[in-house]
Amino acid sequence: MSPRTLSRLERQIGPRPQITLVIQDQTICEIWVNGRAPLITLYDYDWGKTDPDPAFDAEGIAFSQINWRGPAWTLGLCL
Repeated sequence: MSPRTLSRLERQIGPRPQITLVIQDQTICEIWVNGRAPLITLYDYDWGKTDPDPAFDAEGIAFSQINWRGPAWTLGLCL
């Protein structure tokens, strides 16, 4: 397989990362970024309303930041 040609922007800032979602029974059971399992960070805006110490996005909206270190399938993400 020959390497793909990078766009002008990708030549300036580097190639875009590639994400692979492995789906089984309509559930995301694995997440890979550039061939590695990433640390996953979720911004939960629903919990941010009641979080006693929320983070805030650029528009000032509260969210709870969740840093996930377990396997992706234990998150229960589904399509």
